[in-house]
Amino acid sequence: MWRPLCSANDGTKGSSSSSGRCEPVTAHSTVPPQSDGVPITPSNTLWISFLVYHSTTACSVLASMVEATFASAFELQNLALFNRFGSPTESPVLLPKLFDTFTPLVSQSPVLPNEIHALKVHFCSRNDCIKPLKIRQAEVEDYDDLVKVFDVATELRPADYGEFFLAELIGGQDDRNKCLAAEAHGFAVGLASFTTDIDINLLNNCFELESYDFLVDREYMNKIRTTMTFMQHRGSHMFFPSGGMPSSKRQLQSR
Repeated sequence: MWRPLCSANDGTKGSSSSSGRCEPVTAHSTVPPQSDGVPITPSNTLWISFLVYHSTTACSVLASMVEATFASAFELQNLALFNRFGSPTESPVLLPKLFDTFTPLVSQSPVLPNEIHALKVHFCSRNDCIKPLKIRQAEVEDYDDLVKVFDVATELRPADYGEFFLAELIGGQDDRNKCLAAEAHGFAVGLASFTTDIDINLLNNCFELESYDFLVDREYMNKIRTTMTFMQHRGSHMFFPSGGMPSSKRQLQSR
């Protein structure tokens, strides 16, 4: 299991929140699922080795690190931080805001009675930091949510495409035009529009698309290549039947 090194310090007064190591686990080791139903396994969980932060920036630093970590690895579902403090009062006050403690792990080595209370694992799931997205077909009712996204994230303007361009795009879906909406917590937060109504000739005139079979069906393109090869081979024999110049051309040169 890979353990990322997470640290941040503003160069002034700092406090070390935790350091530790996780015991070796097998590929079949699992921890019961949390409230969101995602099991904790070695393949979907990372352990933070240690974290250093300034007391006034801890929340923003930790939140940014956690969000960036989840965003960079789509298969990652959980982050865990193992803390071993000498007394309960040493546990950082700010950590529980992002890391909820789950069922204590049973230590594989002898633990003194006065150290039992010091073993703690803070846990954070992907859904705690990144909104879970549901992808579905867009509906006209999504207009109010999506128009706000369009105003901020796109350069499409009503003056160019019409005031109800978005509503017409969603409402005009058919077999050749589809729209998908991304929903988070009951609100539409993203839109993708797909169409098969394109001018292939125009695209081929504007771009070098030979590597993509000129955007036509591969089987059809293979037939075209076979025909072109045959015609080129046949044409070479028509103009150079003996592997040389045509007889008429030789006669002209002899004159």
